[in-house]
Amino acid sequence: MEQRLTSEQLTQIVREVEHLSLQQQDELSKAEVGEILQELGLSPLLLEEAMVQIQRREALERQRRQQKQILIGTIAVAACFFSIES
Repeated sequence: MEQRLTSEQLTQIVREVEHLSLQQQDELSKAEVGEILQELGLSPLLLEEAMVQIQRREALERQRRQQKQILIGTIAVAACFFSIES
């Protein structure tokens, strides 16, 4: 049985396919990045290590943001607690 779509669903599908297409165009394969590195006179052998380092930095930044949010929340709760006690 053929599934029928509403015009709203069609609009959502078109938007999503467009988004995925743009995302795919923005991404390069490892082979393409390796070629670019070679053209720049850089060693493509360091590509994997560079990618790991970038992922580590991103994870560290996420962790710092989380810790900052927790600290702000803790301070807000403590401030509320002390204002109620006063």
